[in-house]
Amino acid sequence: MAEMPNSDPLPPATAHMLQALEAFLDTPPLPCVFRCIFCHTLIALGHNFIQDLYPFSTAQLLFDYVNGVNFREGDYPMLSYVGEAPAGSQVDEVSIYCISCGSWLGWRIIRQYAYHPVIREGQFVLTCGGGAGIVAVYPM
Repeated sequence: MAEMPNSDPLPPATAHMLQALEAFLDTPPLPCVFRCIFCHTLIALGHNFIQDLYPFSTAQLLFDYVNGVNFREGDYPMLSYVGEAPAGSQVDEVSIYCISCGSWLGWRIIRQYAYHPVIREGQFVLTCGGGAGIVAVYPM
């Protein structure tokens, strides 16, 4: 634990809680997988997760690779804005569906109109919550 200059020493109970908090924050996140909310087909692994695009609402999670999804032939690309303004990116995306049950999971970015440091063509935006999309599953 780093000492703060010109400060009074912390009470022992507070110092112990601070050490426990530092240890907790230094541990790697729990491994998880993401599954279809309806049929529980494996969709993505935790290490493919990049970023939560809308952290304070129904989650739209950005992934660099997913499996167990397909596209419908009749679906056309749609122009949309991915991420919160002004930090997002304008893209063309197509809807993706669970390969097992056919439920809608999110989109695949197929064209990007401007550079963005995180969002790229070929990535996937999956919906988590609100009764649709995927659910994170942590091993027991």
